[in-house]
Amino acid sequence: MYDVIIIGAGPAGISAAIQLKRFGKNILVIEKNVIGGLVKNANLIENYLGFPDGITGVRFVELMKEQLNNFNIEIIFDTAISIKYDNHFTVKTLLNEFNSEILIAASGTIPKNIKEEISIQAQELIYYEVYDLLKSHSENICIIGAGDAAFDYALNLTKKKNNVTILNRGTEIKSLKKLQNEVFLNPLICYKNNYCINSIDVQNEKLCIKSNNEFLLFDKLIIAVGREPDCSFIPEEILKNPRFFKIGDLVNNNLRQTALAAGDGVKVAQIIEQNFYTNRNVEE
Repeated sequence: MYDVIIIGAGPAGISAAIQLKRFGKNILVIEKNVIGGLVKNANLIENYLGFPDGITGVRFVELMKEQLNNFNIEIIFDTAISIKYDNHFTVKTLLNEFNSEILIAASGTIPKNIKEEISIQAQELIYYEVYDLLKSHSENICIIGAGDAAFDYALNLTKKKNNVTILNRGTEIKSLKKLQNEVFLNPLICYKNNYCINSIDVQNEKLCIKSNNEFLLFDKLIIAVGREPDCSFIPEEILKNPRFFKIGDLVNNNLRQTALAAGDGVKVAQIIEQNFYTNRNVEE
């Protein structure tokens, strides 16, 4: 029986874990993939206090891991598939079951897909985060999307001399102006506006994107057309439980900022300490 179980090891979950550990709580973090959440994809984090020159997402995650180790926080890599409550929470994962008095969901988001036809063969060459492609070198990579993620991913990929094509299926660009300026000045990035995609297939071992007028061939494709909360494992009745908390990107919608997520984690840890353990004001 743990005091607190945290589902998700991104900035929100890790911040909550560290603060709760400082309060002396027995905690467990469950992460289905790798530590870091979406921040591991970031080309450069410029607005997090304490890093005046900015910091890459990969380096930021390395520091988070180091801090986790310093606090000796227990992490298991497994996928939460269901939650029950009967005087305590039971989190069922693919491999095990875990119990706790309090539960924090910091499971973040999952990517949205596109409606265009995608063949089974093409799926093997399609990705949804740039982190999986950071070792790619001198490849021809396509990104579908026109938001912050798509533009940031493109800049990240050019560090290894990859040629990147951004396909915007509409005309509106939803990315920060600063990212737009950097993308349009980068000779390794090609941007196509209002691009109509009919289907995605494989041709001669290359990923082939077909439109009404042309065929574009790429080595790999990233789909970055938005994300939605990853909460399918949370039943409706659990949401009303006062010992259950949702934090970070799971609840912040499009306000996906590392600083906001980290703040959520610290805040909920303090609320838990105040309301369920000490009933006193908690100093930072």
